[in-house]
Amino acid sequence: MMLARPVDIMESFDWLSQKSQNRGYLNGCINPDDGYAMSGQSTGGFTSMMISGAEIFLSDLQDDCNDTSSGGLDEINIGSSCEIIELWQDQNPNESVIKMQDDRVWATILLAPWNGSLLGAGISSVVSDILIIASDIDETVSLSEVNKTQELLGENVIHSALLIDAGHYHYVPLGCAIRGCVGNLSIDEATNFTNLTILTFLAQMLDWPYANNYEMPERSYVAWRI
Repeated sequence: MMLARPVDIMESFDWLSQKSQNRGYLNGCINPDDGYAMSGQSTGGFTSMMISGAEIFLSDLQDDCNDTSSGGLDEINIGSSCEIIELWQDQNPNESVIKMQDDRVWATILLAPWNGSLLGAGISSVVSDILIIASDIDETVSLSEVNKTQELLGENVIHSALLIDAGHYHYVPLGCAIRGCVGNLSIDEATNFTNLTILTFLAQMLDWPYANNYEMPERSYVAWRI
């Protein structure tokens, strides 16, 4: 269930926060007051945006639910618009907007972010600082979708990079091994760039010593859009 994903993340952080305060092997693992950065690839991008403040409008879901050609009436599909409306209204009868934000999130990293076919204009409600990395020949999350997401996120996007000649799974070596990867960019190049870029972004967000001197990596196979 799509709406369970952000809840799972928040509850996991709650659990880790509690364990960090108790005696045991996780004692002192984190400081709950520090909050956390959210990172997600593909569907994880949907999860990350929801936790960071994105909203789903029930009116949009209702339109989809009423459209028999959209699959919204498919009772077998546990992620259908109709079921999401029913489940949300059962627990939140007077709310017309689905919002599952965690105020403890202070940065968001989106890798080829998918909107879950649920997020539209509500993406603009995201409030954290954002890094986006996308691919130019992604067959799962098209560049046009990423562009729309970036447009809706607006000034919250601090950095945005585009991998050239890369596909949807270039950030996830296991994904490439299982599903194959389109494009000629090597997995090592893609993952090394992604890891270094994320580390630099987090250093800037956390204001590490000399972080202002850190620069995003320049590569021949990367187009920096912001």
